[in-house]
This record gives sequence, structure tokens and C-alpha cells, in this order.
Amino acid sequence: MLSEKCERNGEQWVQEALDIEAVYVWFESRKGDILNRPDLMEDLCALPIWPSSSGVAPLTHLYIPGDFDDPLALAGLVDLEALGGRREFLEELGVKVLTFRTYVREEVPRVLRENPDLPVDSRRRLVRLLAQKLGEMQGDNELQERLSRLPLVECDDGSFRPAREVYAVSRVVSGLLGEQVHVAARIEQDTDAIRALFDWLGVAQDPRPADVMRRVRQMTDAPPQEETVALIHAVFAYLVDRWPKWDEDERERYEGLRQLKWLPGTGGQARWYRADEVFAIFRAYLFETQAVFLDIPRALQGRAGRSTGLIAFLGINRDPTPELVVRHLLYCSERGEPVNRELYRFLNDSVDNVALSRLRDKPCLLLANEKYVRPDQVYWSEHPFGSFRYQLDHQLRQYSSLSRSKFGQMMVSIP
Repeated sequence: MLSEKCERNGEQWVQEALDIEAVYVWFESRKGDILNRPDLMEDLCALPIWPSSSGVAPLTHLYIPGDFDDPLALAGLVDLEALGGRREFLEELGVKVLTFRTYVREEVPRVLRENPDLPVDSRRRLVRLLAQKLGEMQGDNELQERLSRLPLVECDDGSFRPAREVYAVSRVVSGLLGEQVHVAARIEQDTDAIRALFDWLGVAQDPRPADVMRRVRQMTDAPPQEETVALIHAVFAYLVDRWPKWDEDERERYEGLRQLKWLPGTGGQARWYRADEVFAIFRAYLFETQAVFLDIPRALQGRAGRSTGLIAFLGINRDPTPELVVRHLLYCSERGEPVNRELYRFLNDSVDNVALSRLRDKPCLLLANEKYVRPDQVYWSEHPFGSFRYQLDHQLRQYSSLSRSKFGQMMVSIP
């Protein structure tokens, strides 16, 4: 009968004409009969007569208030005051108590999903509640993952976004990523507690690898400019600084940099280079005319090579091939430009490489007077030919391996 009246007269009749507290007392006085009849319990719970903050609803859609205040006021709670403060009979009917765990697992996601225009004050109160209850949530990885996807973090543009999309205020973040990312708004109340909550949810302090990669691609879409080269320098410096602190998994998230054309190179060409297209500056003095070198400050390259392993990870070339060194030597010889004397030490260590055969009959020995001469014009010891022949100076004599090689055998020698 009550069910038919509700259906016929609607919600307004229930709210205005029905004395819900008296009805509740009447049912409660007969609970012995009701609780022994599952069908009656089901019908009673399905009646749309039960008071809540948003009107009347079936008990199947409501919770009994728990031990905390719902800042959203949208979770569907039975108005116990309208029932005279009684709750025992509701519990016996199987109505769930809205515990905090149920609230954050079920109601918060639902309310935020169904109410995208939820007032800012309600969202802030919810965040403060979560911050106060953080200790109860920590250790629950599934809940952490679920909440990290909800728009709980207020950003400086006034929007609310999932923590996994937001950054804390940071010079590193703003310097590398600019305005391309969402930054959390300044926290005015419960600062430490809310910051701890946001950290737990995944608000990042440092640039996320995916965002760094996205930024690098964006910067290198066009040919290098002074501004974009400076930003790439900043990215490289950031990687050098963080590399020793990251584990293997974190480092592998930058694997895409190996194949991306993103590095500035020397030589005046207005383009970006893959890591395997450039050489580190460490031994440029051996072949500087024959390769493109990484156009990053030397000190930064030194740190990347010595202590972090970043140079090796990216695949940036470190050492020249004998072929490149030979080509550099011949290039400088043709132009009368002196080479670094360490070049001959490198050739001495590569004495059996076929590339050295290219030096045959070429003016490739740089004497103390800065003149290049052919090997067959040089003697290891004193000679009687005056200005027509030359004696090898003491700097080159130290490379005994050269003297025993095919290259050395090209030289005229007097015992």
C-alpha cells in the first residue's frame, strides 16, 4: 500500500504528507516479523521514502553516516536526525555504514565523475579530509592508484586535475618544461599534510621522463635556434645531474633519446643530430676537422662521460677511428696547419691498422719547424744530405712502434 502511494503521489507527497519518523518507528516496532522475511526487508529497503541530504531515496541508494563528516555532502547518507537519531534498525536491515574506506573507494570517484562542476570549496574540503586520513590509506596501493586518477589537485590555472598530471612548483620543472605542464596551486591551509598527500598521490617534484621526451621533440621540430639550443643544454645538464641517482628502470625511460635527432653539433650546420652521429669533445684534438662534435659545454660532457655513464647510454661516440685521424692529418698537412703532437701517439697505438697505409708518400710527419715532410725524406739518425733530407726530431722518435711498422719502414734509416 505504501509503495503504491509513493508511486502514485511522488516525492513531494512523501516529503510533505508522510511523517517518516512515525513510519520508521512503526516498522521498527515490527522488526521481529520483518527481519525474518527477506522479501519484506527487500521491499522495505526499496521504498523511496528515506530522508537524505538530497531528498528521499531507497535505502539501497543510501549509507548510514560513519565516523567522519562528508565534505561533499553528496554521498547519499540517511538523515538520521529525521528518524529521531535511530540507526540500529537500519543496520539490521543491511544498510551499509559509510566508513572512510568505503567513502574513498566508492563514493568519492562516483561523486567526482557525476559532478564535474562540483564547487571549489567542496573539493578543497575533500582534499583536507584525505590529507588528515592519509595514514589510514598508506600501504593500500590499489587505492593510491585509484585516487591518483581523480581530479583532486588544484592547479594554478584554477582547474582540478589528477595528481599524475600535475607538478609541484619547481624551478627545474619550469625551466625544462615551461608552460607545457600543469602546476599545483599554492597551498594555503594544512600545507604539510596536503603536500604529503599530493606526494603520495604522485604530484611530481622532477620532470617526468615522458614530459621531458615530449618537450625535447617539440624543441627539435625546427632547426636549432639560440633559445632551443639553450634549452637542450638545460635538458642535458638535468640528465647529467640526475643520472647517478636513478636506477636502471628510470634510465631506460629515456631510451628514446638514442634514436632521436636532438643534440646540437659543431660545424655550423643548422640541424640536430642523433647521438651516434656526434663525438664527445674529449679527443677532438686528434680529428677535429673530420667529425661533428657534441656542442655541449666541455665540463658538462666531462661529467656525462666520467661519473654518470650518460655518454655511453646515449651512444655518443667517444674515440676516433684510425681512419678519421689519418684523414685529419692529411687535411692539415695539405693546408700547412699543425696538428696536435698527441696524434702521433694515437697512430703509434694503432700501428697495425690498414688506414695508416694512406700516409705512404704523403707529407705527414710534422717536424719541430712546423713543416710537413714525407717519410722517405726523413732519417732516424744524422745524415749527409744537408737540406734535402731531414732528421726525425726527438718528439717523434719516442714512438718506436711506428719505426717497426710498415709506416716506419718507409723511412730511410742509417744505422
